[in-house]
Amino acid sequence: MRKILIFEDSVLTMERLKEILSEDYELHIVTKGSEVLKTAMEINPDIVLLDTTLTEGVTGYDVIKQLKNEEKTKEIPVFFLTVNTDAKSEEKGLLLGAFDYIRKPFSPLLVKARINNCMKLVEKLEEHQKLCNLDALTGLYNRYYFDLQMNAEWSRSIRENRIISILMFDIDHFKNYNDQYGHLKGDIALKAIAEVMQNNINRPGDFVVRWGGEEFVTLLPETRIRGALTVAKKIRADVENIRTLERKITVSGGVCAHRPTYKCSMEGFIESVDAALYKAKEAGRNRIEVADRNIETLGYQKMKTNKPSQF
Repeated sequence: MRKILIFEDSVLTMERLKEILSEDYELHIVTKGSEVLKTAMEINPDIVLLDTTLTEGVTGYDVIKQLKNEEKTKEIPVFFLTVNTDAKSEEKGLLLGAFDYIRKPFSPLLVKARINNCMKLVEKLEEHQKLCNLDALTGLYNRYYFDLQMNAEWSRSIRENRIISILMFDIDHFKNYNDQYGHLKGDIALKAIAEVMQNNINRPGDFVVRWGGEEFVTLLPETRIRGALTVAKKIRADVENIRTLERKITVSGGVCAHRPTYKCSMEGFIESVDAALYKAKEAGRNRIEVADRNIETLGYQKMKTNKPSQF
């Protein structure tokens, strides 16, 4: 069921909105403006309704600024609930990014019509965004999606002082495979490896993307280096054990874990895992290497990896 987050401190208004919307939507109601952003980050609502009146020093105008400043919530349509009918107030909200106004007292038919029309638009945008975010061959997320999510996860990790891990894989000697068996067989191999990657991602916040031609990247929020290594090891072994291809295929991988701060560079984080991947390829391929950079900040000693069987 689609979710609507409502910021409203009037009991009467809340009950009225429940009567109008609860049959069709999952409603989440908060009575403090300070709780809206946190709740929105947790539940990822499809629409937000904000009361414009002052509540404990916070107005809906203050809240919409917070929502629009966060990568994860900035695209959520926001309706203002208001008794104001003057053009100046409406212009203020629209300039801040509001989708529309719902005026009190409510007309149930108008409320339903406006919310339903907005929700249809949300669904169409989601379908379009999904197509834009997916790699056509493998069905994995693509580089564009990674850039969007990486920015959001990096900001969240800084804000909540949490560790984030990244894995980068490259198919060993994939050009030779394509040259020997042809690109159609190469595409089949890419899809089989993508399936292995996806099958090893279990938590809602984890995701894997097709980074480039034969490169894949996995992001693991709130994961320390040992957990990231466990996932990387499993992926490497599962790829090697694929039996449906023309011959055995292997991957090399790099792993990096870090606790970001505002002084850190996200680009440096990605460069570190890329360097670890390069090290794995230089060391003989079909192995995993850990990035030297920033590992010490997690409370672990630098880890010198051996052959995959010794993980």
